Amino acid sequence: MLFLHLPITARGVAILCGYVVGMGLVVWAVWVHLGPGVAVLLLVLLLAQVASLVAAFRSRDE
Repeated sequence: MLFLHLPITARGVAILCGYVVGMGLVVWAVWVHLGPGVAVLLLVLLLAQVASLVAAFRSRDE
């Protein structure tokens, strides 16, 4: 629900969408080659990075 507090800017939406698409491709590749356990761990770490990116957008725009 952090995304509801973001101001809607085209730049912010483009950066977040690109990051999420890239994250999905990386997790899929890891899932295929190393298995689901490693992919889930990587997904959790990458979601934490997205949350910090959202927090950075919020603090800069306020």
